[in-house]
Amino acid sequence: DPDLAETAKQCLAPWDNVQVITGSGSDRALEPAEAVYVSADPARVLTPRSIADVAAARLILPEAHWGNQDPTRRQLAERAQVAGLTIEPIVEVETPAAAIDLAARGVGDTIVSRPLVGLLDVDHRLRVVSLDPALKESFAFVTRRSARLSPATARLIELVTARLAVLHESGDA
Repeated sequence: DPDLAETAKQCLAPWDNVQVITGSGSDRALEPAEAVYVSADPARVLTPRSIADVAAARLILPEAHWGNQDPTRRQLAERAQVAGLTIEPIVEVETPAAAIDLAARGVGDTIVSRPLVGLLDVDHRLRVVSLDPALKESFAFVTRRSARLSPATARLIELVTARLAVLHESGDA
């Protein structure tokens, strides 16, 4: 995305040792994953959740360190702004796993990638529903053009790619 590359160049301008290359640096892009609304209360996942529903919810949001720089949180904030709303979580945590755990305990609801719910909701206490409109997250493994991956990294990428493919085929992504 040329606009994203230009923004990156502007943000990284103070650092002489950084070069922004416009174009794809990914060895392989993964299938997009849907970010879903997650709750332990079945009544809150009967219909897709609008941005107004999300703004009114008792939310537990992951990626506290990144805040609204996190792509998913940024998209939610943009949707809320357009609607004249704000998203104010009751709890911010570092990881989606922590958000899922707290949601399973009934502390509040969260928004995370659908594949993570399938992997981390081991007690099957959670229910999911799409956002309206749906929110897709894109992932890729990015490497330097001339870099060789270590055997362990290459294997990790193979395993993650294979697992996500299975989740996509089963409809859990």
